[in-house]
Amino acid sequence: MLPSASSRFRNASPLLENKKVVIVGGGLAGISAAMALARQGVNVHLLEARKRLGGRTGSFTAEVGGTVEQVDYCQHVGMGCCTNLRQLIRWLGQEDSWDEHSELHFYNADGRYQRLSAIPWVPAPLHLAGWLTHWPDLRWRDRLAIARGMLALRRLELDESLESKSAMDWLRRCGQTEQSIERFWNTIVVSALGEQLERVSLGAVVKVLQDGFLRHRHAFHLLIPNKPLDALFNCEAAERLRENGVSIQLGAPVQQIAHRDNRYVVTASGVDYTADAIILAVPWHALTRLAHRSDFTMLREAAERGARLDSSPITGVHTWWDQPWMDQRHAAIVGRLCQWVFSEPPTTSEVPRLVDGLGKLSQSYYYQVVISSSRNLPKGDASLIEALIREDLAGVFPRSRSAKLLRCKVVTDPQAVFSMAPNSLEYRAVTTQLGTDILLAGDWTRTGWPATMEGAIISGFRAAESLLASWGTRMTITAGPL
Repeated sequence: MLPSASSRFRNASPLLENKKVVIVGGGLAGISAAMALARQGVNVHLLEARKRLGGRTGSFTAEVGGTVEQVDYCQHVGMGCCTNLRQLIRWLGQEDSWDEHSELHFYNADGRYQRLSAIPWVPAPLHLAGWLTHWPDLRWRDRLAIARGMLALRRLELDESLESKSAMDWLRRCGQTEQSIERFWNTIVVSALGEQLERVSLGAVVKVLQDGFLRHRHAFHLLIPNKPLDALFNCEAAERLRENGVSIQLGAPVQQIAHRDNRYVVTASGVDYTADAIILAVPWHALTRLAHRSDFTMLREAAERGARLDSSPITGVHTWWDQPWMDQRHAAIVGRLCQWVFSEPPTTSEVPRLVDGLGKLSQSYYYQVVISSSRNLPKGDASLIEALIREDLAGVFPRSRSAKLLRCKVVTDPQAVFSMAPNSLEYRAVTTQLGTDILLAGDWTRTGWPATMEGAIISGFRAAESLLASWGTRMTITAGPL
């Protein structure tokens, strides 16, 4: 039996020990809110409709040559500027499960390789000045235009007025060349926002560039998990949550949300859960289902507005080969269909995994190709996508031409992220929009961040902060910027 909240948190307020919260949704927002509240001694019930935690950070089981392994649906990557992701990683005890990369590996469309890193001992933002001379496929006039654009962007004050403006319009007015827009600005935006440059707001681009590249020397570093996401945000997260006293119910879709006798009642799988407060930590496209199962007018209004957010698809193409053809853990490709390629961590890729017909040990090598904003990929034709990917990779990685593709699986999430369009801010809900005891969380709420792990975690922390404040405990849980 797990220890009770009161026995684990000796310094917890007696008032908080008697408070009960139901959190609907077990993605990163729900996990973060649950951890933050449980660490203060609050009694938390976490309800998740699926059979696992983690939300969009999930994995599937693949069999290759008789060996079964877990593979992430889509590679998730953090950045050095993601201070709240780092905090959640610490709370979950997963510091050794993430690798930090201080160098970025780029290839141009013809396969020319460039390693991009910060200039030693030079403060931000000049630490990345070398990128302008080494970024692939740019002329000197393009590089000068980018330098002017970055200086102008750095001077912009990030506020809500920028959210209604088009990033593309601003870049053109700022004198950016077509080559700089196509090769530099669009590459960064698609990678960071999961959306094409012509579809995003100026505010979203300012946020990404200022926080991710210009304010701190380590902000651009990549944080790449070396374990499957299911292990991190399902199995290990559930174990750590339960250790902190959180009650978790999986496979428990909500059937009704009601308010009776000054208490909230959430019915899931035929069981009533009473609470002093509720946190609805679900995606923008799922809030409507909850709204239809409640009598709260403001919840229906928030759901209707959230449903107007556009979605952007992301495709992960999972490939297994009989020989290696890329030396880096990750690679960004400029000017190609394939945008990013990720290989397995060295600790697992060196292990023999296949057994051939003669019973001899051989080896497979896994690479995931990520294509964000993948609206134009052929729909329903995995074999055609496989052929396009093979042809695209062969133009960048010559060794892939002689490698045998053992297996290929295409996974597309049509609602991977919400689109950071110039009109999107008005549809993003405020955490306390429904009141002080029924709150909203999720990367789509007004976190100041795009659809990222960092945005989801911030939303959960802020929901916990707001709830604690309404009970007289003012506490800052969200970690500040670098």
